This record gives sequence, C-alpha cells and structure tokens, in this order.
Amino acid sequence: MFLEIIGAVIAVVAFSAIGYSFSQRFINRHRELLTFRMSLEILSSEIRYLKTPLPQAFEKIARRLDGPVSVFFAAAASKLDKGEGFPYKIWAETLDENMPRSALVKADFSLLKQLGVALEGDADCLGQLRQIKLVEKEVNSVILEAAAEKNKNVRLWRYLGLLGGMGVVILFF
Repeated sequence: MFLEIIGAVIAVVAFSAIGYSFSQRFINRHRELLTFRMSLEILSSEIRYLKTPLPQAFEKIARRLDGPVSVFFAAAASKLDKGEGFPYKIWAETLDENMPRSALVKADFSLLKQLGVALEGDADCLGQLRQIKLVEKEVNSVILEAAAEKNKNVRLWRYLGLLGGMGVVILFF
C-alpha cells in the first residue's frame, strides 16, 4: 500500500513537471521578445546619440542583457569584430545559429531578420533608426500576441500535466 501511494505521488509529480516544462516555453518566448525589444531600444540610442560602431554596440547590449538574447548579441559582436562578413549576413547567420536555443518561433526570427537589412550600412543613421523603430513596432505587436498566448496556454499545460498525472493514478489504481 505504501509503495502504491509513493508511485501515485511520483506519477502526479512527473506529469505536473512535464506540464510545467511545456508551459515554460510560452513564458520564455514572451520574456525573450521583451528582452529583444529592450535590445532594440539600446541599439537605437547607441546609434542615435553615441554613434557607436556596430560591434561595440552589440557588445554593450550583450553585457546589459541576459539569456539567449545576450548570447546572440555577443556572438554577433564577435563575428563583426573578426570581419566575418557583412552585418546583414552576420545578423542572419547568428539568428539561425541561436534559434534552437531560443524559445522564439520562426515568425519571430523572420521579423528579427528584417532588422539586418537596416544594419547593412547602406542607409544613413536616420534610415537605420527608422528601420529599427519599424521593427520595434512589429515586435511590440508580437509581444502582445505572445502575452495573450502565454496567459492562455500556461495554465492549460499546467492543469493538463496535473490532471494527466491524476488520470494515470486513477487508471492504474
């Protein structure tokens, strides 16, 4: 009897943990989008007021932020310092490399890839700032969608995990 109770508790805890891990993806996506928006604001002020070169601006952003966004900007800064290609190409490659480690979805990455065009250097400072602002507005709308999705799905996955564990316990006992 005692072993059955322990088994039941383990099953409920395991399924709840699975539900929590699925729900964490929605939380992390929302958090990363907010962090990317903050990085765009920092990049915009680095370009507008300090006229910081792109590699140094990316390094500053990497130091100020955390998580996958910080890793992304650190990698991009390193590649720009080494002169491994044009900024647009480096931006796109670094996004592709960091996609598996991020909670962002493909649509988020395609939106962020648009910013690479502005960083190419063909546009003047004001053109770059306009493009950053445009991407920032689109990121804001994606953040609102991600927040709604997070609010809906986090509770759903957590309850599904808990109820799934209870269902397994009921099924076997």
